[in-house]
Amino acid sequence: MNLIDGGLRGDYVGRRKKWGSEIAAKDNMELVMDDKKIKEMSSEALVEIIVKKPELLRRLIIDAIEEIGLITAIREGRRDDFVGEETIMELLGS
Repeated sequence: MNLIDGGLRGDYVGRRKKWGSEIAAKDNMELVMDDKKIKEMSSEALVEIIVKKPELLRRLIIDAIEEIGLITAIREGRRDDFVGEETIMELLGS
């Protein structure tokens, strides 16, 4: 099934008008675009996120920083000696 035969003709035609002739419909609803168009569309999406959803961008940045911190902690933990369960329980007072 392709985009035109699959009942999505209006959607496909609208996209083609917006993004230009670099987009070609193929079987299984696959789109083929050149690198320039992909970069342009990515830039448009990023600007839209920054302008319309700054909270989403803020959350993504915070999550990325937390992930970096977690990775750093894991790497440091792998370099150090492991602590036994008994030592941890003693420190916790159990």
